[in-house]
Amino acid sequence: MREIIAADKKQDSSKNQEELAITWLRERFINLKKENKVLRESKVSIAKEMEEVREEEKRQIEQMTQRMYTKSKEMQKIQTEIEKIQEINTKLDNEFEHQVTQRNKSKQEAHQIVYSINNIYRVAEMLYQHRDIEHKFKKLEQEADPDKAILKIEQGDPQALERHVRNIII
Repeated sequence: MREIIAADKKQDSSKNQEELAITWLRERFINLKKENKVLRESKVSIAKEMEEVREEEKRQIEQMTQRMYTKSKEMQKIQTEIEKIQEINTKLDNEFEHQVTQRNKSKQEAHQIVYSINNIYRVAEMLYQHRDIEHKFKKLEQEADPDKAILKIEQGDPQALERHVRNIII
Protein backbone atom coordinates (compact mmCIF):
# COMPACT_ATOMS: atom_id res chain seq x y z
CA MET A 1 0.00 0.00 0.00
CA ARG A 2 2.82 1.99 0.63
CA GLU A 3 3.52 1.62 -2.90
CA ILE A 4 0.08 2.73 -3.78
CA ILE A 5 0.27 5.61 -1.40
CA ALA A 6 3.69 6.37 -2.71
CA ALA A 7 2.36 6.04 -6.22
CA ASP A 8 -0.64 8.19 -5.29
CA LYS A 9 1.67 10.68 -3.71
CA LYS A 10 3.77 10.55 -6.80
CA GLN A 11 0.73 11.04 -8.92
CA ASP A 12 -0.53 13.78 -6.65
CA SER A 13 2.84 15.41 -6.69
CA SER A 14 3.11 15.07 -10.44
CA LYS A 15 -0.46 16.41 -10.75
CA ASN A 16 0.48 19.27 -8.47
CA GLN A 17 3.53 19.92 -10.54
CA GLU A 18 1.47 19.81 -13.69
CA GLU A 19 -1.15 22.06 -12.17
CA LEU A 20 1.58 24.39 -10.97
CA ALA A 21 3.16 24.37 -14.41
CA ILE A 22 -0.23 24.97 -16.02
CA THR A 23 -0.98 27.74 -13.54
CA TRP A 24 2.43 29.24 -14.11
CA LEU A 25 1.96 29.00 -17.87
CA ARG A 26 -1.53 30.50 -17.59
CA GLU A 27 -0.24 33.38 -15.45
CA ARG A 28 2.71 33.79 -17.78
CA PHE A 29 0.32 33.86 -20.75
CA ILE A 30 -1.90 36.44 -19.00
CA ASN A 31 1.16 38.54 -18.11
CA LEU A 32 2.45 38.30 -21.67
CA LYS A 33 -0.97 39.30 -23.00
CA LYS A 34 -1.01 42.29 -20.63
CA GLU A 35 2.52 43.26 -21.65
CA ASN A 36 1.58 42.81 -25.31
CA LYS A 37 -1.45 45.06 -24.79
CA VAL A 38 0.71 47.69 -23.03
CA LEU A 39 3.31 47.49 -25.82
CA ARG A 40 0.62 47.81 -28.50
CA GLU A 41 -0.86 50.82 -26.72
CA SER A 42 2.67 52.31 -26.45
CA LYS A 43 3.21 51.59 -30.12
CA VAL A 44 -0.06 53.30 -31.04
CA SER A 45 0.79 56.24 -28.75
CA ILE A 46 4.31 56.54 -30.22
CA ALA A 47 2.95 56.26 -33.76
CA LYS A 48 0.41 58.99 -32.95
CA GLU A 49 3.14 61.22 -31.49
CA MET A 50 5.34 60.57 -34.52
CA GLU A 51 2.48 61.51 -36.84
CA GLU A 52 1.87 64.69 -34.85
CA VAL A 53 5.59 65.55 -35.01
CA ARG A 54 5.61 64.85 -38.76
CA GLU A 55 2.57 67.07 -39.25
CA GLU A 56 4.17 69.83 -37.14
CA GLU A 57 7.43 69.57 -39.09
CA LYS A 58 5.51 69.57 -42.36
CA ARG A 59 3.59 72.68 -41.26
CA GLN A 60 6.83 74.40 -40.17
CA ILE A 61 8.52 73.52 -43.47
CA GLU A 62 5.56 74.95 -45.37
CA GLN A 63 5.70 78.13 -43.28
CA MET A 64 9.45 78.43 -43.81
CA THR A 65 9.01 77.80 -47.53
CA GLN A 66 6.34 80.49 -47.66
CA ARG A 67 8.58 82.92 -45.72
CA MET A 68 11.48 82.16 -48.04
CA TYR A 69 9.26 82.77 -51.05
CA THR A 70 8.01 86.05 -49.55
CA LYS A 71 11.55 87.16 -48.63
CA SER A 72 12.76 86.17 -52.08
CA LYS A 73 10.06 88.36 -53.67
CA GLU A 74 11.01 91.23 -51.35
CA MET A 75 14.67 90.79 -52.26
CA GLN A 76 13.78 90.86 -55.96
CA LYS A 77 11.81 94.08 -55.45
CA ILE A 78 14.68 95.61 -53.48
CA GLN A 79 17.16 94.48 -56.15
CA THR A 80 14.98 96.09 -58.81
CA GLU A 81 14.87 99.30 -56.78
CA ILE A 82 18.66 99.18 -56.32
CA GLU A 83 19.12 98.76 -60.06
CA LYS A 84 16.81 101.71 -60.74
CA ILE A 85 18.68 103.82 -58.19
CA GLN A 86 22.01 102.80 -59.72
CA GLU A 87 20.68 103.73 -63.16
CA ILE A 88 19.52 107.12 -61.87
CA ASN A 89 22.86 107.56 -60.09
CA THR A 90 24.72 106.78 -63.32
CA LYS A 91 22.57 109.28 -65.21
CA LEU A 92 23.17 111.91 -62.54
CA ASP A 93 26.92 111.21 -62.59
CA ASN A 94 26.95 111.55 -66.37
CA GLU A 95 24.90 114.73 -66.19
CA PHE A 96 27.20 116.11 -63.49
CA GLU A 97 30.26 115.32 -65.58
CA HIS A 98 28.59 116.97 -68.57
CA GLN A 99 27.78 120.06 -66.49
CA VAL A 100 31.34 120.21 -65.17
CA THR A 101 32.68 119.87 -68.71
CA GLN A 102 30.30 122.59 -69.93
CA ARG A 103 31.30 124.90 -67.07
CA ASN A 104 34.97 124.29 -67.70
CA LYS A 105 34.40 124.93 -71.38
CA SER A 106 32.48 128.12 -70.56
CA LYS A 107 35.20 129.22 -68.13
CA GLN A 108 37.85 128.49 -70.72
CA GLU A 109 35.91 130.52 -73.30
CA ALA A 110 35.46 133.33 -70.78
CA HIS A 111 39.19 133.26 -69.98
CA GLN A 112 39.98 133.34 -73.68
CA ILE A 113 37.64 136.29 -74.13
CA VAL A 114 39.18 138.12 -71.16
CA TYR A 115 42.67 137.33 -72.43
CA SER A 116 41.75 138.56 -75.90
CA ILE A 117 40.21 141.73 -74.47
CA ASN A 118 43.34 142.32 -72.37
CA ASN A 119 45.50 141.85 -75.44
CA ILE A 120 43.33 144.26 -77.43
CA TYR A 121 43.44 146.71 -74.53
CA ARG A 122 47.26 146.49 -74.34
CA VAL A 123 47.55 147.00 -78.08
CA ALA A 124 45.15 149.96 -77.91
CA GLU A 125 47.01 151.36 -74.92
CA MET A 126 50.33 151.02 -76.73
CA LEU A 127 48.86 152.72 -79.80
CA TYR A 128 47.42 155.46 -77.64
CA GLN A 129 50.74 155.98 -75.87
CA HIS A 130 52.54 156.01 -79.21
CA ARG A 131 50.11 158.60 -80.60
CA ASP A 132 50.27 160.56 -77.36
CA ILE A 133 54.06 160.61 -77.58
CA GLU A 134 53.91 161.75 -81.19
CA HIS A 135 51.41 164.42 -80.22
CA LYS A 136 53.64 165.62 -77.40
CA PHE A 137 56.67 165.75 -79.69
CA LYS A 138 54.71 167.86 -82.12
CA LYS A 139 53.62 170.07 -79.29
CA LEU A 140 57.19 170.34 -78.04
CA GLU A 141 58.36 171.25 -81.46
CA GLN A 142 55.74 173.95 -81.57
CA GLU A 143 56.75 175.17 -78.17
CA ALA A 144 60.39 174.81 -78.95
CA ASP A 145 61.06 178.29 -77.79
CA PRO A 146 62.02 177.75 -74.12
CA ASP A 147 61.93 181.44 -73.38
CA LYS A 148 58.19 181.58 -73.98
CA ALA A 149 57.60 178.60 -71.72
CA ILE A 150 59.71 180.07 -68.92
CA LEU A 151 57.99 183.41 -69.37
CA LYS A 152 54.58 181.80 -68.95
CA ILE A 153 55.80 179.89 -65.89
CA GLU A 154 57.12 183.06 -64.33
CA GLN A 155 53.83 184.81 -64.96
CA GLY A 156 52.19 182.20 -62.71
CA ASP A 157 50.46 180.06 -65.27
CA PRO A 158 50.14 176.71 -63.40
CA GLN A 159 49.04 174.83 -66.47
CA ALA A 160 52.11 175.92 -68.34
CA LEU A 161 54.30 174.73 -65.45
CA GLU A 162 52.57 171.37 -65.47
CA ARG A 163 53.00 170.96 -69.23
CA HIS A 164 56.64 171.92 -69.03
CA VAL A 165 57.30 169.31 -66.27
CA ARG A 166 55.50 166.64 -68.25
CA ASN A 167 57.46 167.43 -71.35
CA ILE A 168 60.70 167.19 -69.48
CA ILE A 169 59.75 163.84 -67.88
CA ILE A 170 58.63 162.26 -71.09
